[in-house]
Amino acid sequence: MGYLLDELFSSVPLLAGLSEADKHYLSSQMGYAFVNFEDDDLIIKEGSASTSFFILIRGNAKITRDNARDQFLTELNPGDVFGEMSYLTGNLRSANVVASGRDVMAMRLSRELMQKMTPEIRDVLKDKLIELLVQRINKMNDELLAAHHH
Repeated sequence: MGYLLDELFSSVPLLAGLSEADKHYLSSQMGYAFVNFEDDDLIIKEGSASTSFFILIRGNAKITRDNARDQFLTELNPGDVFGEMSYLTGNLRSANVVASGRDVMAMRLSRELMQKMTPEIRDVLKDKLIELLVQRINKMNDELLAAHHH
């Protein structure tokens, strides 16, 4: 498990800011946070409530909308974070996330798991999540502006 976690910490921007001690602490707490998925497994269901967010560790996943389960929005790659919007806002899931390929693994960060973390780790993760949200919002705004000008 150790090598996987080292790889994980170096490749996931969300976790890259942690100190060695924090990483060590996290890895001792985190074994059960890893979830494996088969091709086409529904990782997140649109419209469901949730108290967790995910980091894609291995493999790919796709984001789709329900009005057509095949309405494809975007693909996720290892290191990508998803589900953080509902985690932070408490709103229902706005899309599906479906495993794409046979060997898909994600890390599930629940409220319970976050509570167990040291305040330092929680702060790093929260700051990174906020950064991520700001990037997403800026990107959406840019896309809206671009669409508006055409």
